[in-house]
Parts: sequence; C-alpha cells; structure tokens
Amino acid sequence: MYAGLLGGYSAYDEEVNMRLLPLSLVSAWTLFLRRQIHLGEHLILVGISHSLSRLLLYDLDSGDLAAGPVRTPPGSGAMVIGRPITRAGVPAIRPLPLQHARGSDLSAYLEEFCRRLEQPGYYLASEIVPLEPQSVGLCLFPQSGPAFASATTRGIRVTCSAVYHTARNTYMYSIRCRLLPPDEEGGMSSDERGFTTAQLHTRHWVLTAADGTTDEVNGEGVVGRFPILHEGGWTEVDTNPRTGRRRVGDVSEGTFIYQSMSGGESIAFEGFVRFVPGTLEKPQGSAFDVVVPRFPLKASVDDFIF
Repeated sequence: MYAGLLGGYSAYDEEVNMRLLPLSLVSAWTLFLRRQIHLGEHLILVGISHSLSRLLLYDLDSGDLAAGPVRTPPGSGAMVIGRPITRAGVPAIRPLPLQHARGSDLSAYLEEFCRRLEQPGYYLASEIVPLEPQSVGLCLFPQSGPAFASATTRGIRVTCSAVYHTARNTYMYSIRCRLLPPDEEGGMSSDERGFTTAQLHTRHWVLTAADGTTDEVNGEGVVGRFPILHEGGWTEVDTNPRTGRRRVGDVSEGTFIYQSMSGGESIAFEGFVRFVPGTLEKPQGSAFDVVVPRFPLKASVDDFIF
C-alpha cells in the first residue's frame, strides 16, 4: 500500500504518519483529488498521511513540492514561518529551505530525509501514537542534534524535542521520562538515588517568546496522568474525568512519553516535573524536581519541514 515511510508524529487526537505512494496509488489518489478539490493537472500526489491530515504534492511543471493542508490563524495572512503559501487545491507550503534551488525538490527532500536516517539515533522506529502498536513507524521527534535536549536528575532521564506541525502552524513536542538502571550512563542504584519507584506529581513549564517574555504553566500531572517510574518501565496512573479519582492502569515497558502541542508564539520550552519517591499514596521521602531541559520551538525558512 506504500513505497516508503516518511515518518510522523502525534499529540492528543491529531496524528501525521506519512507514506510515499507507489505509482498505481499516485495515479488513483491524484485523480480522486482532481475530482474532489479541482487539483491542477500539473500536480500529482506522491505522499499522504493515512488520516489524510497531510499531503505531499509534486508540481510536474516546476519540480516544486507542496506540503499541506495548512491552517493559519485569523489575521496572519498567507504566511507560515515566513514561507509563502502555494495554492494547489489545498493551502500548502514548500517544505524545503526558501533559498534552495528550485526544480529538483523531490530528490533533494528525500536525500535530506535519508541523511537524517543515516545519523545514528536521530529518528526512532517506534509508535507514532504512544501505546498504540498499530501506529509503529518512523517517529519524527528528533533524538539527537540541535532540536534535541536531555537531562538526568537523580537517575531519571528526561529527553525533549519538537516538530513543526504545518496543519496548525504550531509545534508538537515530546517529553520522555525514564528511570535509568545503575549500569547505564547517568543511572544510580536504588540506595544512591533513595527510591525504587517514583511517581510524577506536578509540572512546571516555562515558555519563552521571541521578545524574551515568558509564560509559566503549573498543574498536577501531565494531561491527567501520574505515571509511576520503575527501572525498565512505568505504571499508568490517570484521573477519572467523571469522578476525579486516580486509577492505576497497566504496567508498560520502556519510556513514559508525553506528547502535546504548544500555543502562541513561543520559541523555547523548559521547566521541571516534580516526583515523589515511592508513590503519592505511600511516599518514601521528600518530593524532588526533575529538570526538563530547554529545547527549541521554532523552524526557519532555512529548514526542511517533515
């Protein structure tokens, strides 16, 4: 059903998971779009998200790529991160650096994507939607490079990164928490760190705007979740939306992942999450703050947009 994976990302109920189409489906989908949205005959569809939330169109006349659909806030005009929106039956942007030579967009786009795949650990083959095995693909939240940040506090490692989400002209971000085993760099024994398990209690976010002003957000848990970390995995604890009572769910292996979307004009994100040794019901010591390192929320006209 597809000729290759171009990766994806998700937050809340929004998901992007891009596939390159084989020629038979390029033809079928292009004809469908020409009927539905009056797509120009010089345009063909070469990539699509299974949820139809993102399209990748190729211009046979100019060699340009167009990624869409794009939604812009009221009053923002026809610009997204400084890029002119092209009209291709759907509002779209050219997902290559603005100054990149035109005429060979598709090959240049795929070459840059392959270059990133060749960098060890840059992207992960993992669930696009956490805890949904059927969504396994190439997760586009970077795990190395300038868009990635990592910090370890008392054996709990937090890693962060963000991607530009064209459909909303904003950023989806991923914050991952893991209790390291003693034999891993940054890990500590249970005696050294003072606990065997630790439960997330509160969050404190600091978002910085381009003019240097900050907006701070405090609250319990993360989207109603209060995971208990243990070596090798974590236990789901969330809040019942009807009663407000917390309930213990499944035990999962690996990393606890929190994915969300930023609002406003923020260009950077940082803060901390407060953990309680043991559990909230049976604390085994004083609460402590785990650093969420600063990571960028910005894309420029010099970036490729995947």
